[in-house]
Amino acid sequence: MMSHQNLDWAKPTRRERFEPDRGLRQRQLCELMGWDYRQVARTAKQQGMSTHAYVQQQTGWVLRAELYYPPEDRSIE
Repeated sequence: MMSHQNLDWAKPTRRERFEPDRGLRQRQLCELMGWDYRQVARTAKQQGMSTHAYVQQQTGWVLRAELYYPPEDRSIE
């Protein structure tokens, strides 16, 4: 049986999984930032914000059609 170590080379890196022209779902963006998605939701709620508004505020990424895009990505306009 193969160990997980032998398969590590085949796993895409965070940057390889990131395709800015396609946007990221909220959970994917949280993973990219190294955030715990559940903690983000709790923090947003504590601040009286939606998770969408909170993530946009913290990252500067723009939400369009349920996907987040980097602020400098002009291909979505």
